[in-house]
Amino acid sequence: MKKLIIVGGGFAGLKAALTAAFENKENDGNINITLVSQNDFLVMRPRLYESNPEKMRVPFRPMLDTLGINFVEGLVSKIVPTEHTISIKMTRALEMEISYDQLILAAGSVSKSLPIPGLKEHSWNINSYQAAIALDGHLLKVARLKNIGGQNRFVILGAGITGIEMAMELRSRIHVHSDDATAAAIEILLIDQADHIGPAPSETTAEVFEQAFKEANILVKLGQTITNITLNSILLADGEEIETATVIVTTGLQANPLADLLDVERDASGRLTVDGSLRVNGVKNIFAAGDIAAAKADDAHMALMSCQHAMPMGAHAGYNAVHSLLGLPHQKYAQPDYSTCVDLGEIGALLTKGWDRQIVMTGPEAKALKQKINGSYIYPPDGNAADILAHSHIDAHWADSNQ
Repeated sequence: MKKLIIVGGGFAGLKAALTAAFENKENDGNINITLVSQNDFLVMRPRLYESNPEKMRVPFRPMLDTLGINFVEGLVSKIVPTEHTISIKMTRALEMEISYDQLILAAGSVSKSLPIPGLKEHSWNINSYQAAIALDGHLLKVARLKNIGGQNRFVILGAGITGIEMAMELRSRIHVHSDDATAAAIEILLIDQADHIGPAPSETTAEVFEQAFKEANILVKLGQTITNITLNSILLADGEEIETATVIVTTGLQANPLADLLDVERDASGRLTVDGSLRVNGVKNIFAAGDIAAAKADDAHMALMSCQHAMPMGAHAGYNAVHSLLGLPHQKYAQPDYSTCVDLGEIGALLTKGWDRQIVMTGPEAKALKQKINGSYIYPPDGNAADILAHSHIDAHWADSNQ
């Protein structure tokens, strides 16, 4: 029996496992599929800016059991491509080695380290489930405790999509832990070293974001960098000191350090370079998908670190890995359609289409779409085996990616 190992239980890894199970069944294969992850749940990472982050995860073990997919909980510590083996740390004292015929690496991304003194000790982020829960605990304390220096001022570092959504949602998150007056009284400051709000190109979206921040009473400082963070303040490069008890970092991601276990080419973000089938360049029998893979979405653009790209990449990796084991043709990964739907809190949302970010929809209509994306489209299928597999074909991802 051939062995397919998938490392990573995020959007790409789970999609790879489900698509692999579909292709194995569809082609009467006899492939043993195993998913390796540090946790047995899918974190709804795109939703971690929202209130109640403890609800933003979905157990996937029952789904894997329904499809006969094996699960190993642990951290991959070693990959030996020449021997087709990986080592998995189960606990501090327990480690196991397993072999594979095909391997898919889909371990996602981690926060990019920033050289700011005090950042590790005195800042928060929402790049993981644990980090989002920790931030929420801090927001609870700040909202309810009095006489804390900078208690009412919240600084968000990074004016990209995550920073925008965090800023627009923050007043609602404080309200969950307090009352109308407390939430209304807070000051929100968004800081970025760039000279524009949101991802580039910003010309078409700048006016929408600026108006949204004005209505939400959010102050923006562009062309600024933070040089130091303390318990109750930040220092900007121009010498200005700002009192605050809360600094939330939303800047930059880099590939999971798992990529460093392979002695192969990586891009500036640490991602493994791959070919059109998502096979890792420089090694055999290893695919990569999601945030850990540097893949071409089309002739001019690289896939981004987002679930919009991770799920289709995972589907293609699962498809191609199974087809490699069965001696069947691959499908080339491509994702020429690109869109973004940015949550603007009570004001609504902004939907853009294309890499040039042409505005398609704003306001309540866009907000309704954003709620469907966050509440339905990005969630894994459930039900019996037939229901799950019906949503796991490689073509099913287009409904996800084009929202």
